[in-house]
Amino acid sequence: MDRRCYHTLLAFSLTTGLVGCGDQPGTPSPQAKSAERAAVAGQGTSAGTSPAQTVFCFLEAVRLGDDTAASHMLTDLARQKTAEINMVVAPPGSDTASFRVGQTTMVQDGLAHVACCWTDLDNEGKPRTDEIVWTVRRSGRGWRIAGMAAKIFPDRPPVQLNFEDPQEMLRQQKLVEHEAIQRAGQQERQASRSADQDPFQTGPK
Repeated sequence: MDRRCYHTLLAFSLTTGLVGCGDQPGTPSPQAKSAERAAVAGQGTSAGTSPAQTVFCFLEAVRLGDDTAASHMLTDLARQKTAEINMVVAPPGSDTASFRVGQTTMVQDGLAHVACCWTDLDNEGKPRTDEIVWTVRRSGRGWRIAGMAAKIFPDRPPVQLNFEDPQEMLRQQKLVEHEAIQRAGQQERQASRSADQDPFQTGPK
């Protein structure tokens, strides 16, 4: 996986910076309300009344680059904990991104997993689709997002990210970045060795 791809996946929970969005945390912005209206028009229900609707509105806010709207779709604990360290739980908006919300699996009463596909351009400008599973919990404000799981490396289990524990997410970020650097170094060394080998070279005469 190239650096943009793994950064895009992790950025759903690991983009940090000063908030300064103007709106108070938890107050839906105009973009959030627009996302909710789009959800109502497209799905026939209001935002947050089902796990799939919550994920739809969150991803639409992410696509539009509205951090306040994305934050509004998180659980109260996730919003509180991420705000304490000025963590923005969304990557920068992207005009080239698209998404599709898939199957909802009820894990237990008040807890669900929602699958989705997120598509954007890779470093070469080609479309790439990644699969993400969102953890959605029912609360007093309806269904809200508590975390996610994404497969960062093809030979490793999905990385579990708990939005309600930002310090653990930061630890996961460091581990993934370290692994990615190591893998990139191994690929470069292998490519260098392959380039040094001359398939037409013969032994001494």
